[in-house]
Amino acid sequence: MLGNTHYNLGKISLELGNFKVSSSERRYFYSGLVYADVGRFVLDRKAKIHSDSKAFIRKMFQFAYTEEEKWFCIGAYLHEFQDRKITKFLRNIFKTPTCGYLKYLKRCGILEYYFLNKKREYIYSDDLIKNFKISSVLTFTDILESNEILKKIVQALEKEVVHIVGNFYYDKKKIYIDLPENLFIKTYECYGFDVASNTLKEQAANLVSASALLCHFISNKKFDVNKFAGNIEKEVLKLCKNCIKFIKKKMYFNL
Repeated sequence: MLGNTHYNLGKISLELGNFKVSSSERRYFYSGLVYADVGRFVLDRKAKIHSDSKAFIRKMFQFAYTEEEKWFCIGAYLHEFQDRKITKFLRNIFKTPTCGYLKYLKRCGILEYYFLNKKREYIYSDDLIKNFKISSVLTFTDILESNEILKKIVQALEKEVVHIVGNFYYDKKKIYIDLPENLFIKTYECYGFDVASNTLKEQAANLVSASALLCHFISNKKFDVNKFAGNIEKEVLKLCKNCIKFIKKKMYFNL
């Protein structure tokens, strides 16, 4: 499941559950839903821990001192909960099992595109365009540094992606999310891994860009997203009712 779907499921759950939270707490909750995946491309492999795992989030919560930071962690916890439900969620929507990673990405992209068309809004950060780096998700960075041709190809691709993402957001309402770098830096330190602020910003930008690019791909392929609308609405409501129960447990009993 990608960032904008996580955000929408969390937003619907917060509204249906009638939770009384401030605007800043709400924003951090949405941020946690998205940025729980910040380690997905590079950091998880280097630190040998998943940033969206229960163990990592539980450790991160120890460093959450403000109400906003606590709501960020609740959002991250809900992200992990949603991920555990994704197999059944997708199967019930598309009526067949999800076989293979490419089919999984396609189905996640359809969900991203569905929510985009329905809500006309998308997760966004001011750091997005400035910090996007394809090179920060590549495994052959040593070759990249020494190969001028490859470096130019990657730089050209980065410019193209920035152009696509910029156009993608042109007529959408931007839902601004925040990256509490300090929480991640301290938590990664617990696992013996030092992560720099600029690296976190790059990975956060890559994460949000990946959602936008997959959604862009689905829109260009002209998939008939609407034929799944009824199933999506039904399964979203069912999952969000479970999300409400989960949030209440995390708020009052289990952090």
